[in-house]
Amino acid sequence: MVLIALAAAAAGLRWRRWGYITLFIVAAVGVGSNVALLRDGSAFLRLSAVSERAALAGIEIAGPDANRSYVPDVGSLEVTLAFGPGDDAGTYLDAVDRYGSIGYSPEQVRGLPEPVRELTDRSLVRALGLAVSPSAKGLPHRGCVDLGPDPGATPSLELAPGQTLALESDRGATVKLNRFGDAPMAPVGSLKPGEVGTLTVPADGIPDPWHVTSSASARACFAGAR
Repeated sequence: MVLIALAAAAAGLRWRRWGYITLFIVAAVGVGSNVALLRDGSAFLRLSAVSERAALAGIEIAGPDANRSYVPDVGSLEVTLAFGPGDDAGTYLDAVDRYGSIGYSPEQVRGLPEPVRELTDRSLVRALGLAVSPSAKGLPHRGCVDLGPDPGATPSLELAPGQTLALESDRGATVKLNRFGDAPMAPVGSLKPGEVGTLTVPADGIPDPWHVTSSASARACFAGAR
């Protein structure tokens, strides 16, 4: 654009040597600025592509258990799929069946940097709609541990696909999950003081276990066979 503007402005003019030098300097600055903008833009697009593929991986792992109306996002931005009438999980899974996957495979996710793996965890939790549900039943009397940050408690509890965990906290607590990431970044609900809640993770054919954490001390018991 800079060169076009200069050419239009210079039409019909008789140039001297200093004019050519000035034109060359301005053109060089303009080209350098455009190259820098292109470089920055390409870096942003590459980073966006990595984040979006990580989010789509979560939907693919959820598979038939996914909420088809779930709209994936990376932070504050929705993932734009442009495969059909809506950019939701159902649209993407239908496109995968027809055209193939553009999301990362579980094997690829395991090798990604931590913040990107956390994106897959959040997408998977939201696609599955995982949440702690209030339970009218009391805690089971077997397979129980103290979960939470208190001394002597287990900071993180492993939960295999297909298992159900029952939790109770005297003080109330926020429950989070992680699977591919190292840090618990996907919240799945809160426990009210003295309330028993259950959390079930579906079997999906992926061997990676889930890891459950609680922001306050809670009694955690396996409600199903391990």
